[in-house]
Amino acid sequence: MSKYENALNHYRALEKSLEQEPVNKELLEHTRVAIKAIGKQIPEEPVIDCAVSADNDDTVYDTWYCPICHEKYRTEHDGHNYCPECGQAIDRKEIEV
Repeated sequence: MSKYENALNHYRALEKSLEQEPVNKELLEHTRVAIKAIGKQIPEEPVIDCAVSADNDDTVYDTWYCPICHEKYRTEHDGHNYCPECGQAIDRKEIEV
C-alpha cells in the first residue's frame, strides 16, 4: 500500500468519526477536501477507446478518457501521467503505444 493510500484510509476514518460527532463542520469539510486531493495522487486506469483500422482490421487504441472527469485525450499525442483537466494521476500501463 502506498503512502497516499495509507493517508487516504486515515482521512476516511477521520471523516467517519467527524460525521458521527459533527462538532466542527469546518474540520469535516477540510477533511473531505484532503480526501479528494489525496485520491488524485493515486493513479487510476483510464477508459480506453478503440477503433478498427480500415487498412487491416486491426484494433487501434487511439484515445483514452480520464476516469474521473471523462476528458478525452489522444493516445499518441497526449503522454500525460495525469489528467490536465482535473489533475487525477493516470496509470498509463494500458495506453502505452
